[in-house]
Amino acid sequence: MNLNNVRVASKLWIPILGLLITMSLASLWVQRDTIETLETSRQDVQRIEQKITLAQVMRGNILRGLEVAKAQIASNDELVLAQYTTLLSVRNAASVHSMEAMKDALETEQDKAAYEAIMQVFAATSALRTDALKTLDIHDVVRRTQFAFGPYAASAEKFSVA
Repeated sequence: MNLNNVRVASKLWIPILGLLITMSLASLWVQRDTIETLETSRQDVQRIEQKITLAQVMRGNILRGLEVAKAQIASNDELVLAQYTTLLSVRNAASVHSMEAMKDALETEQDKAAYEAIMQVFAATSALRTDALKTLDIHDVVRRTQFAFGPYAASAEKFSVA
């Protein structure tokens, strides 16, 4: 077929259709790539939001437990002390559950190191409370209150911001 015998309109439509098809294919490729990137980003955001939610739940459980523990240490009534002990065991179970969920959600070494630092402060605060309950006389309200709102409150504050 001799190109000189083809009409000018046909000669112009062939490259235009070729460009149109090429642009359509390029557009579909870019759209597919954009959708994949968007989905990956959406999953990353959901994972980050889940970690934030777990951290907030963990912090809330810990703060409630710390308040109950302070009240337990400051109390000198055995009945109230027993009730606080029961309430604290419930709070402790919720805290441990949320801590385990948070530990399972950690991915990076930096997150794991921060979690371990929090657990070290948690262990120190728990040990301080346990020692206080063993060593402080239940009838010495002044020392118990001073300890609860002094050294223990400072340790609890350090733990709550860790």
